[in-house]
Amino acid sequence: MKVVNEVPKEIAQIYMDYPNIGRDTLTKDFGLSHHEARIYSWIMKNGKHIYHHDLATQPEDGGTKKAAILPDIHFPYHDQKALDVALNYVLKVGVDVVVIPGDGVDCYQISFWKTDPLRDPFHVEVSKSVKFIEKLSALFPDEEKIWIEGNHELRLRNMLWTRAPEFAGLPGIDIPSIYKIKESGFNYVSNFQLFQSGMKPFSIGKLFVLHGQEIKISGGAVNFAKLHYDKNPVTQINTHHHQTQEHITRKMDLNTDGSWTTGCLCDLHPDYAPANRWNHGLAIIEYDSGGFFSVMNKKIIDGRVL
Repeated sequence: MKVVNEVPKEIAQIYMDYPNIGRDTLTKDFGLSHHEARIYSWIMKNGKHIYHHDLATQPEDGGTKKAAILPDIHFPYHDQKALDVALNYVLKVGVDVVVIPGDGVDCYQISFWKTDPLRDPFHVEVSKSVKFIEKLSALFPDEEKIWIEGNHELRLRNMLWTRAPEFAGLPGIDIPSIYKIKESGFNYVSNFQLFQSGMKPFSIGKLFVLHGQEIKISGGAVNFAKLHYDKNPVTQINTHHHQTQEHITRKMDLNTDGSWTTGCLCDLHPDYAPANRWNHGLAIIEYDSGGFFSVMNKKIIDGRVL
């Protein structure tokens, strides 16, 4: 995991001497890449970590790689049957990258919304989830593993900001630390922080991979994939809405764009939304060295991947 939490001493000294220095100057005069300049500038001006990671698994010329998208598990409030079907399918197909695209854990008891006090306390939920994450990682020992921040992971930040602001930002009080995500071999990515710092979100080839809460859209859409594309007309896949959908459009420049939303792997009838239009699912992304990709947006119905 490439979590930038330190600025090289020579760069920090430059900011101390010239606090208004621009990123272009850092790039031109000090040999930094535009990527590094953006990150160091953000840290020095905001005092925050940026959780980011560039996909390391890249195909050779003429070849392809595969990535599995395992969406919205909401552990421990997952659907065990759907999760087992999805994992068995991914193991059978064989992939090079495994992506948890947000809401891998539920963080139920620290939600802003009303919660059932008879459910497991937060520390028990964490303990169960840590064991699950370790087992999940063990299934894919050699694959690159990515964990993208979703709105459920953000529940901890939101709880700290509203109920315990004095503890916000302290080392160890964050999702990657509490859930031992790094120790389990996952690279943690916050698209929210990347957007805040003026950087591009995580991508697989030319396909942006988001959870879906990063961009505010209407909750009553007929086709969330189209709505996401209408908001930001780029190729993208989002998982937040728990519905398998797609939108393909051929543009005036003769290029074709696509937008996808996936099903989920969580309980389809949670107490906060017992009646809904969700479905179980996952996605497989095959991509080549030029960034071109194909999306196999799979549904899970009656224990079968379709």
